[in-house]
Amino acid sequence: MELKAKLVKCKNQFYDYVTEPKRVKRYTITGLVILIVFLLIAVFFANFFDPAKFNVYVYDGKTVPWNGYNIFEHYISDLGSVLYTPIPVLLNILWMAEAILFTPLVFYLYKKIRMAYKEKEKRQIDKIVMLTLIYIGFLFMIVGLFGWFWVGFFSEDEGRLLAAYGIVILGESFHMFFSIVVFGGFVIAGFFIGLLFVIYPKTIIEKMGVKIPWVLLVILGLEMMIWPVIHAVGFTFSWPPSQQFHEWFMLFALMGWLYPIAAYALKMVYNDLAER
Repeated sequence: MELKAKLVKCKNQFYDYVTEPKRVKRYTITGLVILIVFLLIAVFFANFFDPAKFNVYVYDGKTVPWNGYNIFEHYISDLGSVLYTPIPVLLNILWMAEAILFTPLVFYLYKKIRMAYKEKEKRQIDKIVMLTLIYIGFLFMIVGLFGWFWVGFFSEDEGRLLAAYGIVILGESFHMFFSIVVFGGFVIAGFFIGLLFVIYPKTIIEKMGVKIPWVLLVILGLEMMIWPVIHAVGFTFSWPPSQQFHEWFMLFALMGWLYPIAAYALKMVYNDLAER
């Protein structure tokens, strides 16, 4: 029992630390800003300072034909490879940093929603459905964050190197495996959270205490359920125009709901700080 009590105490201390409003605000704003800024910088260097453009020999003296970096021919992970950019570490560090920076946001939202739904609902079935969607969404958000960190840790180059020595996970390179984890986690999480928004928009707005037109929440929910899934399927089955195109637009689709939800959460954070 003593060990169990210590574990519970450690869990509660971690939970309180990571969901502290000031920390959530700092981490979330930082994550939102550097995600776009660093991604643009990475694309800029891949286009104008591509090693192959300057005949820099890499990987056994072979160079990659230079056609400029574009979303139709290049994967996102190519921005973290020495074959396509002189600063691959930029993207890889960015992915690890983003996973850490958005962790407080995910736990904060989960905490706020759980507190709101402790109250009895007029219909018990509604409470069961809502909590089920919330739990599934939260679980897969954690899966996505986990994959996001490790997809940066095991870059495209490192995954290729390990695979050359037969070190793989379920037949995939470490990088590819965690790429599936991050995209799969966020797409599934977005689908269930989006479904929650579509079915119970007015209830969510009422319980969260931040007033917005309920129609906007429905539109956001539909975006979460449809847009990322289309490109996830397109990537899986190599639909035209290319896998690379669908991977990039899967990222854009995920950012399309990440930023609005983060903005909504920040309003709740500011409300909490104002009440202190």
